[in-house]
Amino acid sequence: MKGMIKINKFKFVPVVLSFVLLLASSFPSTLFAQEDILNDPRLNSLAEKYGVEFVPIESVQSAIQSNDNNIQQETSQSSKLEPLKFKDMAEYEQFLAQLRADLDKKEVAEFSIDPSNPSESFDSSLITTMDTEDTHTISWSAPFTAWGLAGAFATKNITINYSYKSVNNWPQFTGVSSIKSHLGGLNLIGWEQTGGSKTYSQKCKPKDTANIKVVGYFLLGAEIGGVPIGSKMNDTWEGFLSLHPPRTACF
Repeated sequence: MKGMIKINKFKFVPVVLSFVLLLASSFPSTLFAQEDILNDPRLNSLAEKYGVEFVPIESVQSAIQSNDNNIQQETSQSSKLEPLKFKDMAEYEQFLAQLRADLDKKEVAEFSIDPSNPSESFDSSLITTMDTEDTHTISWSAPFTAWGLAGAFATKNITINYSYKSVNNWPQFTGVSSIKSHLGGLNLIGWEQTGGSKTYSQKCKPKDTANIKVVGYFLLGAEIGGVPIGSKMNDTWEGFLSLHPPRTACF
C-alpha cells in the first residue's frame, strides 16, 4: 500500500539494543562494581589475616557522620570520609598490613591528676569523705605509618565521668561511668566504639587508679581501581588514670 513505511525488524533490534546499552552507560555503575568487589574471594583472605570486615562505603560514611553528631570532637573535622585510593588489590593489602602493624603496637596511656587542685601545699581537707564527681579526658597521640596516613596527626581520646572520696587522707575512686571515646585530628579514618569497661588498681593506695578499656573498630574508606569499598578494623584502647596528692614520693 502506498504511503506505508516498512520497518525491517531484524535491523530494528540491534538499534534498540544499542540504545539500551548507551542509556545504561549513562548511569553510574558504581553500585554494581561495589557489589562485585564485596564478593571478591580475595577479601576473605584479607579479612582473616588482618581482622577486617568489608562493608559498603556508604555504611562507613554514615557511621562517621553519626559519631560527629553525637560526640563533641576536639577539633573541627569534616564528617565525610575521604577515601584512600589504591591502584589494585595488592597495593590495598600492603596498606592493610601496615595499618594492622601500627595498631598492634599497643601504647600504654598512663595519666595522673590531682583532684584537690591545690596551689603549693596539699590540704587533705580539700578531698572530702563524701563522693565528689568530675569528668576527665585521657588523650594521647596515635601515630600512623600506613600509606596515605603517614605523618598525619591523630589522637585517641577516652572521656569518663568519675567519682572519688578521701580514704585515710588519700583520694580513692568510688565509680567510673559514661565511658566514651573518639579519634581526633584525622578525617581519613574514623572510629566506632562498641564497648567500654573499667577496673581499679593500686599505684600508691587502694583504688587510686582506674584502668579503662575501650573496644571498637576503625572505619576506613578506599577506592581500589576506582571502585569504592568500606572496611572496619578492630582495635582496643587502654588508658590508666591515677588520683594523687601533689609532691608524693610514690609518683
